[in-house]
Amino acid sequence: MSKALKAFVADPANLTLGVGLRFFPADRGDICNVNSYPPNVEIGPLSMTSQPLTTAIDMQMPNGTTPTVPSLTAAIQHATKWATDNPTHKVAVVYATDGQPNGCGVRNGNAAQEAAAIQQAAAVALKAALGTPAIPTYVLGVGPNLDNLNSIAQNGGTKAAFLVDTSGNAATQLSAALASIRSTTALDCTYAVPAPPSGQALDPNLVNVEYTSSSGTVIKVLQDPPGTACNAGSGWQYSADGKTINLCGKACNDVKADKGGKIQVLFGCTTVVGNPPK
Repeated sequence: MSKALKAFVADPANLTLGVGLRFFPADRGDICNVNSYPPNVEIGPLSMTSQPLTTAIDMQMPNGTTPTVPSLTAAIQHATKWATDNPTHKVAVVYATDGQPNGCGVRNGNAAQEAAAIQQAAAVALKAALGTPAIPTYVLGVGPNLDNLNSIAQNGGTKAAFLVDTSGNAATQLSAALASIRSTTALDCTYAVPAPPSGQALDPNLVNVEYTSSSGTVIKVLQDPPGTACNAGSGWQYSADGKTINLCGKACNDVKADKGGKIQVLFGCTTVVGNPPK
């Protein structure tokens, strides 16, 4: 795990990502208390946090129990607050564990208690995935008994856990999993409209969307005409409350299929509206 994480934070391809880190169990305080899990390294661009993250990883030694519910709850609560404070960013939790909850009322090897803890953790992940802002939970499982982790990932909106076979090259498998998570979360179809600078007002008719493909081609995504269905469209629309910009139909599919692409929301020029979808 250490080797894969350090390679990930040192990869130049990730420098624009924001990454924070928290180890568990808590190194001090009540390990069952959610408030005992502030980040060891706060979320920030890897261009600034890569070295603090590497140092923090090097200082850790495997130790203690696996308080799954409080540690995951703390991570999700922090991610939710960060996403609320930074509404133009997409935020996700990546939870890495050996798969066996124990401690905080869960006895090691007690299948019923472990299953109950997993079910409770899955409920926490589901609430976050359905919340506003929505926080998906990815799960990295490293250990001999991992199948029960899938329910946390499924409820967290990420389909299945990444399960690492420790009889093989675990570091290589973890690196591949982290790269997959990076590409999966790179582009989305919903973008928050940022608040205008103090003393100014946003004119919704002076907004445009540009998509730059991984090959460098710049495409202006046209606004779909008002009153058309987004799922049948090919451009973008405002949400009903005007707080988000939603890519529609073909535009959404194209962007999500090109993991190396970039989206920019531009302010100040007259919005270009496309033709009604046929």
